[in-house]
Amino acid sequence: MATWPITGYFSPSDHPSSLPTTTLSSIADGIWTTSASNATSVPSSNYTYYLPPQLVISTWNIAFIVIYAALLTIGVPANIFVLVVIYRSPKLKGVANYYLINLMYADLLVLSINVPFSLITDIMHENRHYMLGNAICKLSPAISQACFYTMSLTLTIISVDRYFQVVYPSSKFWITKSVVLVISSIWLISSLLVIPTLIFVSTENIRGMKLCVNLMPSNIRSVYRLLVVIIIYLIPFVIMLYCNFHMLIAVLRTGKTTSSNQIANKMKKRVMVIVSLIILAFVVCIAPSQIYKIFLEYSVIRISAATIIKISVVCRTVAYFDTLINPILYAALNTRFREGCKDITHSFINRRFTALPGEISRADLILQTKNQSLAIKELCTPALAITICHDEITKTTDQSC
Repeated sequence: MATWPITGYFSPSDHPSSLPTTTLSSIADGIWTTSASNATSVPSSNYTYYLPPQLVISTWNIAFIVIYAALLTIGVPANIFVLVVIYRSPKLKGVANYYLINLMYADLLVLSINVPFSLITDIMHENRHYMLGNAICKLSPAISQACFYTMSLTLTIISVDRYFQVVYPSSKFWITKSVVLVISSIWLISSLLVIPTLIFVSTENIRGMKLCVNLMPSNIRSVYRLLVVIIIYLIPFVIMLYCNFHMLIAVLRTGKTTSSNQIANKMKKRVMVIVSLIILAFVVCIAPSQIYKIFLEYSVIRISAATIIKISVVCRTVAYFDTLINPILYAALNTRFREGCKDITHSFINRRFTALPGEISRADLILQTKNQSLAIKELCTPALAITICHDEITKTTDQSC
């Protein structure tokens, strides 16, 4: 396991010649991971600690402040907008969209909670003092892990649901009939898997520094991470790959054998493309962080502490970008979503021009003007002109008499 001394936080000139045995092995979700569970037992005497007199923000963290601000500014409104359109549009009421709603909620949790707290934690660790408290120290990484586990399991369920809809369209699979039960089970499994994080992650005073650290013993952590990778990422990825591959075969076979249901076949292709791209985005964004953690855990790579920190932060940021990509892909590729946007826009415009009681609304006035114009065009015919002339002659004759 790749480790480095905890004294990396000290001023280089103050380092003792013999380093203590307590080490830090990695950083993930903004928390340090120790290679021993007795991090607080190291004596703090005979050391000179370097504590900055004021808040220090490095150029590295300033760059990530800009990146995370962009993620929040674009990602949160994008996910909320997709949720509003799905809720308000009858055309988007379907099983797959309910699972996509669950995906968007997980995205929102990561964006609104983990993105800001991870950045704040990085800055505080840079200044050797964590000030958010023990509850945030535990909950922030636990929520992040639970949300990403939920995303993986939700995408797996979407793939299985689409697989049965395309390959076996006449069958009614239990995933289709029990949406609430399936979504509840996904969150329950994800919550159970983060219990070790809630137990072992906490704030600790280590040699005069208050840090948010993971004190899970190294042997337990190695087994735990391997199980998470297998259960949450490897097995679901194999299932997703199998389902999408067989969906592709079924759609291509249908397109060759018959032309009577081309519209339905086209819709199946579109849904398959959307689901496949969302899954691909998830794999591309999540894979680097998971592979990197496994490499560190089993000492596949040996690099300096500073490099480990930078790569960990970059991998975490790439994973966060998946929460921004999901709504963009769904909105850009889903025809029914765009139709739902148009319906909501028209509804908003109609409400915008609705008048108060007793008043004539602008929309009604425009409609009345158009109706009057059509009526005048219909009335202005040659027969009507002759009738009007005859009436005028009769009226003049009567007046002369």
